[in-house]
Amino acid sequence: MLPRQAWAVGTPDLDAMIPLGDCTAITVHHSGFPEGFTSSAMADAAANLRAIMEFHTSAPPKGRGWADIGYHFAIDPAGRVWELRSVKFQGAHVKNHNAGNLGVVCLGNFDLHPLPQEQFAALRKLVAMAGRRCGVLRIYGHRDLADNATSCPGAYLWSQLKSIKP
Repeated sequence: MLPRQAWAVGTPDLDAMIPLGDCTAITVHHSGFPEGFTSSAMADAAANLRAIMEFHTSAPPKGRGWADIGYHFAIDPAGRVWELRSVKFQGAHVKNHNAGNLGVVCLGNFDLHPLPQEQFAALRKLVAMAGRRCGVLRIYGHRDLADNATSCPGAYLWSQLKSIKP
């Protein structure tokens, strides 16, 4: 797992963050950029994560105005797992469903492209690791919990989630 220091600039606003509490679920997302993201280069993945963080932390109307990037982990197309928001704090990845819910974003648009095998294998390992640490977890795709209609985590990834066991 690559530490936050491998990609992030700045520090989160810890005073504006809520403790995660007992972890009972994992919600899987895709970054979903219209152009997709298929690069296996580490520098490209780090730049992509900084762009996501910029959007999540910038004040509206340019961004969301959150205290930190919304997800706890990211997985790039090469299968590298990146540490994002500390698991000590609740994420900002599924409105009204963040308590006890780890957020994992797979970089790419899985409405456009199938998930690379390395990326899916890393997702399975990450879910298994979280399951060992937290106990039995429910696994959701973002669309399963979203208040508004979304295709996230994309048709290709969503169809594979049922095969993952914590």
